[in-house]
Amino acid sequence: DADPFALVGGRLMAADTQGEWLPVPPGFQFPVPTTTLYDPYDRTRTISDTRGLFVVHAALLRTGKILCFCGYVESLYYAPIAYLYDPTVPATTTLKAVPMPAGTDLFCCHFVQLYDGRILVIGGSQQDDLSAAALQYHGSEGARTVVVFDPTSETFTTPPGVSLAQGRWYPTVVMLADGRAAVLSGRRESGAASVANPAGIADAVEVISAKADRRTTLSNTGAAAPRLPIYPGAHLAPDGKVYTTHTTWGQEVAEPPSQRLTLTATTSSWTPLPGPAPQPVQALREEGMSVPLPVTKPRANTRGRYLIVGGGQAIGHNPATTANGPILQVGGPANAEFTGHLGTVNLKSAEILDTTASAPTWTQVAPGASGPAAGPGLTAERVNCHCVLLPDATIAVMGGHNAYKWQASANDTGITEQTTTPSLTVELFKPGAGFTVGAAMTFPRMYHSVALLMPDGRVWIAGGADPNENEPWISYPAGWKGRRYDGRTTPGTPGPFPAGPRKNGQPGSGAVMNRKDYQIYRPPYLCKGLPQPTITSITPGSQVLYGATFTITSPQAASIAHVAIMRPGAATHHTDSEQRYIELDAAPAVGNNITVTMVDATEANVVTPGYYMVWIIDNQGIPCANAKFIQVTYPPPWPDPPNDAIESWPCIIATVSLGSASAPDVIYLRSLRDELAASGTLGRRFIDAVNALYYSFSPRTARYLQRHSRWRAAVRDVVVVPGTRCIRGARRLVDRLPWRGAHTPALITALTIEGAMAVALSPLVTLALLAHAGLNIGVRGDRG
Repeated sequence: DADPFALVGGRLMAADTQGEWLPVPPGFQFPVPTTTLYDPYDRTRTISDTRGLFVVHAALLRTGKILCFCGYVESLYYAPIAYLYDPTVPATTTLKAVPMPAGTDLFCCHFVQLYDGRILVIGGSQQDDLSAAALQYHGSEGARTVVVFDPTSETFTTPPGVSLAQGRWYPTVVMLADGRAAVLSGRRESGAASVANPAGIADAVEVISAKADRRTTLSNTGAAAPRLPIYPGAHLAPDGKVYTTHTTWGQEVAEPPSQRLTLTATTSSWTPLPGPAPQPVQALREEGMSVPLPVTKPRANTRGRYLIVGGGQAIGHNPATTANGPILQVGGPANAEFTGHLGTVNLKSAEILDTTASAPTWTQVAPGASGPAAGPGLTAERVNCHCVLLPDATIAVMGGHNAYKWQASANDTGITEQTTTPSLTVELFKPGAGFTVGAAMTFPRMYHSVALLMPDGRVWIAGGADPNENEPWISYPAGWKGRRYDGRTTPGTPGPFPAGPRKNGQPGSGAVMNRKDYQIYRPPYLCKGLPQPTITSITPGSQVLYGATFTITSPQAASIAHVAIMRPGAATHHTDSEQRYIELDAAPAVGNNITVTMVDATEANVVTPGYYMVWIIDNQGIPCANAKFIQVTYPPPWPDPPNDAIESWPCIIATVSLGSASAPDVIYLRSLRDELAASGTLGRRFIDAVNALYYSFSPRTARYLQRHSRWRAAVRDVVVVPGTRCIRGARRLVDRLPWRGAHTPALITALTIEGAMAVALSPLVTLALLAHAGLNIGVRGDRG
């Protein structure tokens, strides 16, 4: 196989090894419509907001567009909208704005690509409780949100009846070989912290089905599940287990030993990595990043390895109490000023985790020398950096800085906190050869930035804040019930609020302002003056089954040395569990055609089902100009019909009696339940109480109804349909109330009254059921 970094035809490749950054589009920012519909209490109301958004979350779609979004960002309260960036159109083109689903704040969520190319979004920030007399702010607490973005319709939807059991703020989601999505860690919802779990970290493993139509909490087997720091680095390995890499957003809990997670259809089991060398040299990697190494041929020798770079542990000092310690951990100094990182950590550190041995190993990559020379190790300190897989089987490390979130203050001499040195240069990592220093970006891309590979081989990086300040104040209409960003603390409204524009990042310093734009990097392979090959077509089409062959047609087929597939990235907070690079087996070209073999289903842990970019790389190491998307999938009928335990079904009795989870009444009941659960503390407690009672008898009842058709019909006609009509009537009555603040308590009161009446009328309901089913069931031939 040709090596793009070796001699080619007896001569060296072109000399460029650094790549180049294109200029930042002048005047561009991710805009907010002048009048924006995002009053959380009444979405028909508008405010004027011209601040724009900086991109916190981004995912490459199977259409080639990039889904960019932010969320409210706590007290700054940005608009709940997403944008679609199309790299094929000019930067001056107006971006399409897409509203987030009502009742959701996707700030600090996580997301992955489902098998059908939709983007599954998990968790985020819990909605404020605006129904109570004392309004409650939940901006840094976990939401139970599950939403899906469809690249075809370019809209968000909420799967009916699907929500998390535990709130998740800064979770990590990992796709599995069977198409399910495993949900790990995250800070829980308001009130979930306890003496045993003071940080309120979610410890249950939940899975979302391949179609995103069901959620299941896996029962834990073996030792107690560890509480992982939020946004943990986690990756599915070839052995089917999920491995942690110690990279996190914040170490609110003590870093547990290296873990691997074994999953079945119904259970999860965490175990520490076995000896003799189970732990990394540096386990504290707060704000570092991990990524799978490229899987090149022979695949058995290169799969299951992960690069881990940067990060440390932030230490702070509270001048009022003189306390010192880790900033985020419970018991650490509250309101601490960042003073530096733990002295035993190295922000230039890089290691490789190899999961393929019976005892996984960690190999330290020694820090390299400064300057542009190739060599091992990072040359820049990397906190909040990005690792982007490239189609030439290298990894671009970019962005970040040497300090901590936004308590670090770039280029500002007026404060006592440590200042920040941005990491502007790219570092290119080639497995087995170390790092090479690349070109420097124009502006810092630090905390809250994102980076993705695009289908044309370039890298897109956007967002970044240091710190999140100097935003224009916003004027709110009378009666506004939500959070405010206006520099004032208004009695009766939720907080906290900034006291006014803070000093850091003063206008005129430019480089340290919130970045509401993007910049594009052209890696070295695009800067050698050599033409890129092109893909004319893929036959038989965009869907490829495991183990099947497909044909790539290219005018440059004879010069193609490698064929690889790459899973689109999904990046936020230096966490991306989606990126994958897999080289495929390809026969010698025949004319303009290359026959390629997809990996077998036995390698589905390496190539999880879903959409991938197809890349051809020529014998000069140059990738194609227009990667094509294919869907890697199992043969139909997959995904399989539901076979989960009946306890996990939504509205079990209604689903069984009506014959489908998609029946209109079932969808209505599920949506009403989710709406109440998301409405605030009162609604959530009511739903929790109803669920506890309902699920104490409904699984047993539903199983009986499954076996007896006459009783199933009786329950449908006597209980479910009339009961749903009564609930709809109560809802319509409550909706007519003039004061919206009474909506939730009034609806709960009405539903409680209806429930009490149903209990009082239970003898009559029983007689009606018996009459409907037929008193002489045996004569009618039913097994009931």
